[in-house]
Amino acid sequence: MDALMRIRPGLYRGTVDGEESGHCSCLIEVRRLTDHALSLDYEAVGSEGIQHVEHTIITGSALHVTMGEFPDVVMFREGAPGVFVADPSAPLPMQIHPGVDAGTLTWAWHWAPPGEEPREQSRATAQFEHELAPRAPRRQDLGALIGLLATLEGELTGIGAEMPEWAERLARRLARDGAAAGPGNREVRQGLNDLNHRLRCALGEYDGESS
Repeated sequence: MDALMRIRPGLYRGTVDGEESGHCSCLIEVRRLTDHALSLDYEAVGSEGIQHVEHTIITGSALHVTMGEFPDVVMFREGAPGVFVADPSAPLPMQIHPGVDAGTLTWAWHWAPPGEEPREQSRATAQFEHELAPRAPRRQDLGALIGLLATLEGELTGIGAEMPEWAERLARRLARDGAAAGPGNREVRQGLNDLNHRLRCALGEYDGESS
């Protein structure tokens, strides 16, 4: 457990392979909650979309796991070093085998039908990508902001060169914040578009770094 508590907070990106999971990509976000707790958000995406979404709280004594397959939070306690075993209340015999090695984070799920020994069904291997902001926004918030910027850009596209009062106020604010090159309709739309793409980059939709 001590090794897990030393996971470097930030964004990890990699792949998942396994008997049950098949091959897909994954994104893992680790945040420091307190001196004694971390959160780990793990999302796996395959060819047919989101395959697995998991939210885990790591404390000094256990992993507290919730995901779509569980009706309730399931607690995993460390048995052998590096092996976390689900409480008897879990729907199946399950284990989580995490690993931390420099900038690499692994998260392996083991399970089996009742009465059988759990075996590895999926393993995420992710590399540290970058640190999150001290109070990073939720992915849902970034998605909502991306949608809002696209809506504003669309509204400005439909009104022509002469802008209404609300658009002029928006233009002045963007210019003051250095997000638009000028007060005109075209410059404001370009500024909104650039902001949109920077947020998409922060969300991990592009390979490049945000500028």
